[in-house]
Amino acid sequence: SSAKRVLGSHYENGLGVTKDLEKAFYWYTLAYEQGHIDAKYDLIRLEQRAIEKIAATELAAEQGNIKAQYHLGLMYYEGKGVTTDLEKAFHWFKKAAEQGDIKAQYHLGSCYELGLGVTKDLEKAFHWFKKAAEQGHARAQLIIGSWYIHGNGVTKNDNQALYWIEKAAEQVDVDAQAQLALIYYYGKVVPHDIKKMFYWLTKAAEQGDASSQMRLGFMLITL
Repeated sequence: SSAKRVLGSHYENGLGVTKDLEKAFYWYTLAYEQGHIDAKYDLIRLEQRAIEKIAATELAAEQGNIKAQYHLGLMYYEGKGVTTDLEKAFHWFKKAAEQGDIKAQYHLGSCYELGLGVTKDLEKAFHWFKKAAEQGHARAQLIIGSWYIHGNGVTKNDNQALYWIEKAAEQVDVDAQAQLALIYYYGKVVPHDIKKMFYWLTKAAEQGDASSQMRLGFMLITL
């Protein structure tokens, strides 16, 4: 129990490890459960710190601080330090997204896409994904590129699909690279191009994408 408490202290204060209050809380809890009475006060201290952090974040968010609004939304979304509340998460993501926060725009798109804390609306989801994509969010770029292919929340447009998926692939998004390889292989969105297919398939395979590694290996064997 003493070793567990010491380990909790190391995580709390960043001694020899990256500071991580969640891991500190975990080890203090184990120490307390094994009978270390002082670990109880460590837990109380961490809980008080969490309460103060939430209060400070809420105050800053209410005063219009963009980063605080995004982080508060994320806290409610993930249930870290607070009870999960998707409606509150949506509320704060929207506040930050409207002020231009790229991560909030992406999460707001996800909320509209999946109906998390708000009524599902693919057109609004696309709107916010595109806002994030225009600011360089790779995953949002991949999403709207894919939606342009299938017509999700937007009219189908092969040129726009290729444009945005390439944007994401160039930012080393492995899923975008793998999808781009398939686009060039099947030739439905753009003409079949074996060289570009191999180029992007290799990029994805080199990043560890198992499906791309398998496809690349099979193709090299059959050459």
